[in-house]
Amino acid sequence: MAILLHDFGAVRILLSYFRNSQPSNPRTYYLCLYTNPTPPVDTDNATNMREAYGGGYARIVLPCNTWQVPDGNEIPEAQNIERLFTFSGPLQDYPTIKGYYVLDADGELIYSEPEAVPYTPVNNGDTLAITPAFMLSKGTPA
Repeated sequence: MAILLHDFGAVRILLSYFRNSQPSNPRTYYLCLYTNPTPPVDTDNATNMREAYGGGYARIVLPCNTWQVPDGNEIPEAQNIERLFTFSGPLQDYPTIKGYYVLDADGELIYSEPEAVPYTPVNNGDTLAITPAFMLSKGTPA
């Protein structure tokens, strides 16, 4: 599936890169799951995202040093290690996970990505594996 770089995330990246303006803790990001009934759009911010709730769900911290970024002629993509969400039962309110999103330390929405197949946890011990990745190219190596 394709990631969606949100406007707020694009501004944060540009400020960080070109103005050296960092979030309060520039070395930490958060991996969150969304259950929005409609797909996110680029103008959404963090308050527009319906974060999963209940069923043992908790955000996962993504420290900066866990991202792998290629050097040289590879496709320019930052990829984190696989992260595992483990549930204690069904989610509340909106029970189906539609995708994931990443927040910076200040709670600003950076990007989101839909799940290829939405997932609904039901039982204690159900899991969902996510490997966050962020590509800034169409995928053509240099």
